Amino acid sequence: MGLGRALIAAIGNSYKSRIPAALFARSGRKTGFNLVIFAFLLMCVSGQVAGVNTVLAQNEPRVKINRLDPSKFPNIYLEADIYRPDGSFISDLTEADFRVAENGTIRPVDEVRETPNAVDFIVAVNGGPVFGNRISSKTNLQLIKDALLDWVPQAKSLGKGDSVTLVTNAGVKAAHLDSPDKWTAAFNTLSPELINAVPSLTSLSKAVELATGSPANPGMKQTILYITPLISSGLAKAVDNLAEQAAGAGIKINIWLVAPLSAKQPESEKAIQSLADRTGGEVYRFTGREALPPVETYLMPLRRQYEVVYRSRANKSGLQNVTLIVQTDVFQAQSMEESFDVTVKAPNVMFVNPPEQIDLKWNRQENGSYTLEPSEIPVDIRYEFLDSHPRNIQTTRLLVDGQAVDERNVPPFDKLKWPVTKIKTGGTYSLQVTIRDELGLNNQTVVLPLEVTVPPVPAANWLETISSERLALAIGVIILIIGTVLFTQYRMKQRRIKSTLKPASTRADTRPVERTAVVVNLLEGKTIPSTLVTPRDTTGWLFSLGDGDNITTQPGIRLSESVMTLGSSPIRANVVIPSPSVDGLHVRILHRPDGYWLEDVGSVSGTWVNSTPVSNLGTALHNGDIIRMGKVSYRFELRG
Repeated sequence: MGLGRALIAAIGNSYKSRIPAALFARSGRKTGFNLVIFAFLLMCVSGQVAGVNTVLAQNEPRVKINRLDPSKFPNIYLEADIYRPDGSFISDLTEADFRVAENGTIRPVDEVRETPNAVDFIVAVNGGPVFGNRISSKTNLQLIKDALLDWVPQAKSLGKGDSVTLVTNAGVKAAHLDSPDKWTAAFNTLSPELINAVPSLTSLSKAVELATGSPANPGMKQTILYITPLISSGLAKAVDNLAEQAAGAGIKINIWLVAPLSAKQPESEKAIQSLADRTGGEVYRFTGREALPPVETYLMPLRRQYEVVYRSRANKSGLQNVTLIVQTDVFQAQSMEESFDVTVKAPNVMFVNPPEQIDLKWNRQENGSYTLEPSEIPVDIRYEFLDSHPRNIQTTRLLVDGQAVDERNVPPFDKLKWPVTKIKTGGTYSLQVTIRDELGLNNQTVVLPLEVTVPPVPAANWLETISSERLALAIGVIILIIGTVLFTQYRMKQRRIKSTLKPASTRADTRPVERTAVVVNLLEGKTIPSTLVTPRDTTGWLFSLGDGDNITTQPGIRLSESVMTLGSSPIRANVVIPSPSVDGLHVRILHRPDGYWLEDVGSVSGTWVNSTPVSNLGTALHNGDIIRMGKVSYRFELRG
């Protein structure tokens, strides 16, 4: 039945009122077993999952952030404890075991150190007649004093820099003592007058008040050893209030309960046990027969802590939420969420002693060429963090007339250069520098106008006086003239060849010329006179069909040249077709010895012959073919 009652107590007092009294009236193994089953079913049916989770959480490792220091932002320093379920400190964790969740984003940690830590130790003594009980040669008070004094040399050998405060119902006897000699003197003040004291909560109340305040030194962990007899039932509720205050501040209270086994005060015992349980401490009942636990067993778990450093990526001002996560091959746990406030601003950047004018000069090289000097113009900047949080710079960039000419992704970020070797003309140029820090915050300088003068290029001979642009233009004109001369000679040669093939008296005639020829009949072996028809030279024409964008009054186009181009541009085409659907240069028509040939020169709207698309490879033209360019159509005819 004791197991059943323990489970019911774990569920909470609210459940106990719902259990029938008959279950408590019986005794025996069966009734105890029924209580266990009933308690389990009550937990499941009630749906109070939070209570179950609380019980389970006590059996898991705990992570607690003791201190969060953002003073060196973006480096954030955490001091944390990692405890096993039994309250012992978990040692030997490494950087690989830690993560930080900052504003919901997982960040790696940069440093993890397991460091020793001093303890702000508060001893609260609640006197009473039981302190005068004597089982051996010494009273309970003397045994308690001996246990405290035995701890002093042990703490001295550890040399952690502990602080000790002693409180009784009469008030604070000593506060924040920092040396073993002072501790010894303070514990020796515990006089027999405590035996005559009336038990109360004065010493405990004062101890909780001191522990929830600032420790003797920053970073010290605080704990209370409460030495007390059983208290009256009327003080039980007050104990609950003090337990809530201590638990909220993370103060562990261990208790030496000085009471003989024969003393039975259930309400008092329950209140004292609850005080220890709620703060994570332990209760040791001291009757005078047992040896008291070594004081150091309470302080040892507090003497180690982890210092964790991570690099924050918070780029907006305000509260930043942080959770410390510990994950090993054995367990995973995380702390409660903590917050820190920070103000973040983009870095301020400015020019340092900028020039108002730069005069470039030409310097003759050994090979006779000229280069501008200086070849680059140094641009110095200075940046500062107006939010008082120095941090890494990621990039600085120099812009000239809006174009990046230099970029620094590694130090020094404040030394930029403008290469000016490609400048050909002087004028006013606009300079600006942009900056980006590791948090992704950007800023830029004001726009700096800079006058640059470039003298004319010196010339050693007349050829050097000609600029490269003018030289290229002159070469182009020469090539064009040579091409025109060669083309003209070719045309004249073609005309001479044609004139030698015709009699002088021949006139343009569409009728065929008949001449007598001899045809050999291979079957009969006879020679038969025959008339052969030799075609005259004919010329191609294009006649508008008057549809689409065609102008019906447009005269026929005579294809008299060996190569003719058609399009809407008077510059690019020989024959201009005034239609928006026709490209500037649309088709090319070639007059070959075997006839006319049409090629599309990459037009957008396309070319068709008798509804068949024409590519840049071209197609032959035949008398009567219908040619369509865009929305313009022509009929091709051969005429003499």
